[in-house]
Amino acid sequence: MIIILTIGFVLGIFCSLPVGQIGVLSINRTLKYGFFAGFSVGITVAILDTLACFIMINGISVINQIQSLKFILYGINILLLIFLGWKNVFKKSKNKKMNTDTINSANHNLLKTILIVVVMYFSNIVLFIFWGTIANTINSYSFFTPGLKNSLLLAAGVLIGALSLYFVILRGLHFNRHKIKPDLSSHLTKATGYLFFVFALVLLINLIRSYFY
Repeated sequence: MIIILTIGFVLGIFCSLPVGQIGVLSINRTLKYGFFAGFSVGITVAILDTLACFIMINGISVINQIQSLKFILYGINILLLIFLGWKNVFKKSKNKKMNTDTINSANHNLLKTILIVVVMYFSNIVLFIFWGTIANTINSYSFFTPGLKNSLLLAAGVLIGALSLYFVILRGLHFNRHKIKPDLSSHLTKATGYLFFVFALVLLINLIRSYFY
């Protein structure tokens, strides 16, 4: 039981490292609106990762279906990244310290943030390939006996690991956010916008290459 939870915990941490689109989005939301807004991204993706892990570890593969929709999903993902990049680079926004107005702003954008995360997650083929690979590896090497209980334990470990990493990183960023000068905070927010453009460009190149080759 402890071993399965530990495996899930490590997987949850590994898949939640803030180097991808959703990790950058969580940092972006924390810089703009505060910890609650950023952590809502973490909670949403942690739940989605948990569901993906549980479904695929039980032998339900959606990779073939995802691959058949690859060009559509890539297109949705690219458009979403361009939108987020434009919004953070070119759209003017006022920097605020954490106060009641900022908290209300984060609450007001909560559903929108969750929707963005869901669309970003399901249009990111890499995530499904990752969980499919993990499921195949675990099942092939028989790390634990298949079954509902063990699958739930693994999924619970993933949830705990993902939430823990997001909490620690975003909480630390939130506390240091108050020490950052408004101009620097604005530049950091724009930097996340440029990263969205970079992600979109990389996806576009991969899409073009996969089409011609």
